[in-house]
Amino acid sequence: MEELDQSLANEPKIISNVFATVYSNWGVTILVAAFALIGLVGLIDGNLLGLVLVAIGGAGLTFNYGADVDVNNNRYRDFTSVFFMKFGAWKSLNLYPYITVLKTNKGRSAFGAIPIMAGASTLSSTLNADYSDGEFGIYLLNKSHYQKIELEITNDLKKANERLNYFSKTMNKEIVTYSPVRISKTR
Repeated sequence: MEELDQSLANEPKIISNVFATVYSNWGVTILVAAFALIGLVGLIDGNLLGLVLVAIGGAGLTFNYGADVDVNNNRYRDFTSVFFMKFGAWKSLNLYPYITVLKTNKGRSAFGAIPIMAGASTLSSTLNADYSDGEFGIYLLNKSHYQKIELEITNDLKKANERLNYFSKTMNKEIVTYSPVRISKTR
């Protein structure tokens, strides 16, 4: 564990995750690149429409969205990025007192995620379970567990648990088992 702490000592204190880019869909990528290429040809010919197409293509090729977590200042933001500039307001992490590891479904979604760890003491039994395939996400959770912030995704359960312990210690968050609180309507 000391080796992990030493290797992470030089890590940036802002954790940045990009959830989607135009490269996630090759059809869109080809279309946007075609706009940029046609626009470039138009610019060479002196056509003003070429400038518009280059701008659309450039925006499309650089567009992505994700989340940043600033560990030092205890805040996070969901961002949208165009032309490598990030837009999004910072929010406090105080509403997210818990942290957990979840086995995610394909598409990096935590909906329907499988809780796999109740605490550090269950690591050995968790490793013996049949969770070897797939991706494991480390998430901050709010009190009801309905809102999650993704910190990291890995396909190695042992590494996910090591990172969970590191983030828990660094961010002073309690490790819990994912268990959303049921909210029932009353009349």
